[in-house]
Amino acid sequence: MPVADGGELALGRPIRTGSLRRRIVLAVLALLLVVMLALGALVNVILGNRLRSDARQQITQRASYAQSLASSGLSAQELTDALTGQGITATFTGRQGTVVGRDERPVGPRPPGGRPPNRPAAQATPVTVQQRGPELTVALTVDGGTLTLTSSEVEIDRALGILHNTELVAGVVPRWLR
Repeated sequence: MPVADGGELALGRPIRTGSLRRRIVLAVLALLLVVMLALGALVNVILGNRLRSDARQQITQRASYAQSLASSGLSAQELTDALTGQGITATFTGRQGTVVGRDERPVGPRPPGGRPPNRPAAQATPVTVQQRGPELTVALTVDGGTLTLTSSEVEIDRALGILHNTELVAGVVPRWLR
């Protein structure tokens, strides 16, 4: 149909663009919502995989450190205390019974000196990390018994849940503030 100057049809009726404008705005908002949801899910998946990989690497490195400490002549309690911390619990089971490590170190960065936390001990034999549910476990046979290192992914799942809830709140709250 021919359009006359001023946005009116030749028949004299004005063109109604409100419905078209509303549909475009709703389509763009829906597209943004889908993109934001996908991006949030992607961040959660990537972060969760990275945190789980880091937990596995940390318990593997602690097992390598345990192998070097086991040959240093420490008592069972000293050995488990030295290996317990940062989400990892050490348990030694031997002829005298079971000893559980105590984490008596202050929370925060390690003081200077000593073994760097990210470098595995020299001449360590490969270890196998077993996973049962959220628990990661490494069992090592050392002089006089078995040393078991245990870590849990429960804190990782809790952190991801907090992140997920924060993303939801951050997506909903700005709509109420308008």
